[in-house]
Amino acid sequence: GTMTFSSSKEAMVNVTTLPVGRVKEILAMNRAGKKADQLVDEADMPPAVEEPNYGSESVEDSITRFDKARRRKRSGRSGRG
Repeated sequence: GTMTFSSSKEAMVNVTTLPVGRVKEILAMNRAGKKADQLVDEADMPPAVEEPNYGSESVEDSITRFDKARRRKRSGRSGRG
C-alpha cells in the first residue's frame, strides 16, 4: 500500500505519496534522531500513470456552453396612453 503526506498540517500542499515500507523506514530513522535525506526512493515507487490529454479545447471551453439562453421578460409598462 501507499501513504500520502503533506508538508503542512493545515492544508494539502506539497503532497508526497510513499510506499508503506518506506514510511516505516523513515519513522525508524526519526526515532533514532536522524532525518531522511530524501523521502522518496525513485526505485521503490511504481511508475506514474500518465493522465490522458483531451486537448486544450476542453480546458478553454466555457462552463456555461450548455446552458439554455433565457428570454428577457418584457417590462409590464406599455408606453400607450
